[in-house]
Amino acid sequence: MIRRSKEDFTVSELNILRLLWESKEALSGAEMLERLPELNLFSTSIYTILDGMVDKGILKVDGKVRRGKRYARTFVPTISQEDFTAMQVLKLTPNVSKHDRIVGLFTALVKHDGVDAETLSDLEEFIQKQRKELDQ
Repeated sequence: MIRRSKEDFTVSELNILRLLWESKEALSGAEMLERLPELNLFSTSIYTILDGMVDKGILKVDGKVRRGKRYARTFVPTISQEDFTAMQVLKLTPNVSKHDRIVGLFTALVKHDGVDAETLSDLEEFIQKQRKELDQ
């Protein structure tokens, strides 16, 4: 059996991650099935996928909730949407220097999405904080 790395995702895994990021709360497999009917998964299939995601370290069991007469595990992502995006950019651009990746990505985001004054202020604050940390 070929093991996929933490950076490789199936369509189902991506949909599950998006759902968990959007919900901002731990969900059980049954709740995910209810909210993702387009996946057309059986309950046994979703738990196989969830267990694989836990094995890869991209989900963790957060607790348990009562569903009828049984208890179900609830899951949360271990990776933020921002970290996921950064991981994908790094994976897609392995031969590009760190400098070019960061500047290129930021430039592309500003060009395609636009930036307001508040966002620029937040970025300047972050950059100043990073600069102080580098100087120490």
